[in-house]
Amino acid sequence: MIIRCVDLETTGEADGDAPIEVGWCDFDGLAISPPEAMLLDPGVPIAPEASAVHHLLAEDLTGAPQWRPALAAVMAADDVDAFCAHQIEFERRWCETDKSWVCTYRCALRAWPDFPKHSLQAIRYRLDPVGLDRGRAAPAHRAGPDAYAAAFVLRELLLLHPLETLLAWSAEDPLPPRVTFGRHRGELWSAQDRGFLLWVLRKDFDAGVKRAAREALERKKEET
Repeated sequence: MIIRCVDLETTGEADGDAPIEVGWCDFDGLAISPPEAMLLDPGVPIAPEASAVHHLLAEDLTGAPQWRPALAAVMAADDVDAFCAHQIEFERRWCETDKSWVCTYRCALRAWPDFPKHSLQAIRYRLDPVGLDRGRAAPAHRAGPDAYAAAFVLRELLLLHPLETLLAWSAEDPLPPRVTFGRHRGELWSAQDRGFLLWVLRKDFDAGVKRAAREALERKKEET
């Protein structure tokens, strides 16, 4: 089974923004392919705030193909069984496919809830995965290197959990690993006592917060 990790750099994140670079690499369960990348013509200006992240300017895109057909070709590979991105809600705004997605961010929140941060680069450096070529993973915030780093995070996740589990986690809203309110703000859900967790479940919090409390409570029951 081949999973293609995809990353986009864009003109911004507002309505009407568009991709200016796509990067991808494939993981077949054994090996991760070298990253590939393509600059794209977005047809709209690049926001300065976006350039501050990826350092791409309009002059860098001279002669680049129109983004829609070029990106469609990357997504249309017949031998690819599923796609992966670090935060799929971003990539799926522009990447059209009927195939399943793995979100390494949502899965990392589940697999490593105790990590201080769950950004792609924070996870990559904390895991320090065997075989990752630092040259291919640089510079960060460019599409090819970020797709390559995501592929190694995917590989580490698959060493711990089957693909079916990752797909299920990816289909759910992100699970917050830490409390985001009140006097327990910033503390791990796993560190909370039963009384607090039961209180959260009785209150009108959003579904992600309640799921975090419920799962922490279930883990406590398993430990007793």
